[in-house]
Amino acid sequence: MEGYKRIYIYAGENKVAVDNDGEYKPAFLNDVQSKVDRLYSKFVSHVASYRGITEAAVVGTKAMMLTSEDAVSVGLADKIQTRTEFAEYISDLSEKMLAQENGLQKGESMNIFDKFLVVRAEANVGNYAQLKAEYEAFANDAATKYEALEQKYSALMADVEKQQALLKEYEHKFKAEAEQKQADVANARKQKLQAAFGDAQAEHLFASMSSLPDDAFDNVIAAMEKKQEVADKALEKEHGINAENSVEKPLAEVSGTKRLLEQKFAKTK
Repeated sequence: MEGYKRIYIYAGENKVAVDNDGEYKPAFLNDVQSKVDRLYSKFVSHVASYRGITEAAVVGTKAMMLTSEDAVSVGLADKIQTRTEFAEYISDLSEKMLAQENGLQKGESMNIFDKFLVVRAEANVGNYAQLKAEYEAFANDAATKYEALEQKYSALMADVEKQQALLKEYEHKFKAEAEQKQADVANARKQKLQAAFGDAQAEHLFASMSSLPDDAFDNVIAAMEKKQEVADKALEKEHGINAENSVEKPLAEVSGTKRLLEQKFAKTK
């Protein structure tokens, strides 16, 4: 401009965007264009991700102003609404989001679809049609896996019931065998006592000796038989036995001592 001279006082080569003639410097224009290109690339990716369309479709709009019908046609909008309809939509959406937030704050668990939406939202998937398709695939896969697990569980429970039935059968057999063994031991002991001391004393001795283990029981029987034998021999030696009055009886019916006494007193009758 005639009569004027521009003088810029600055520090840093890129501080002033224009030259002495007032025109933008090429370096400045290139830098601004580079930044716009990077922001545009992020914007295109963001729109494509949340609208469920390709980046090429977003770039294909060439940043032009679109009518509502065209916006729906290319996938940049879901549907056309009046101001009232949109206000009601926003109100309902706000209430649902608030209810979900309150539920989470109270510790209430989300259903599987809500959880799926949260996961996909974190993954930046915003298109409803894409979400619905992914959820249906997810739900079908989950149902298949659940059915397989349910079949395995049923098979395991059937096997458990079978094993429990076998266990009860073995317990019954073991109990019966144990009871039979205990009865056999008791009968064997009674027979030993009856052979040594007769039926009457055997019942009394059996009750008092029932808690003894086998070794101790046999030792007691042997000791009692030994004492009985010594006593019998002493009585026989002292009183003798009259053959005419003697009565032969099994040892199981009467002890030696009792037999000697009966034979002795039989002589005096």
